[in-house]
Amino acid sequence: MSFRAPQKLFPFSRFTVSGNSMFPALKPGQEVLVFNWWRLLGLRVGDIAVIKKNGKELVKRIGQISSDRRIFVIGDNQKFSTDSRTFGLIKESEILGKVIWY
Repeated sequence: MSFRAPQKLFPFSRFTVSGNSMFPALKPGQEVLVFNWWRLLGLRVGDIAVIKKNGKELVKRIGQISSDRRIFVIGDNQKFSTDSRTFGLIKESEILGKVIWY
């Protein structure tokens, strides 16, 4: 997934999907609208989020939220996804936003 100029001062960002990790829900080249102030809405299992991990922006589905607010993320197309199965649970601070339109 590539990233287009995040504006944390503004509530929304736009991202363009690259790669097949979220196929068929999200396709390469598809644009998604992300709500940067996601804490206002909260996160639930099944939501799609943009995260920053190891210097890369990734789009993944929330698979599980632990009691200590650590989050397991996974791609819909698990055969082609680098996700929590590879890098482990993420912190809330690694979430850039919640995908609200695609």
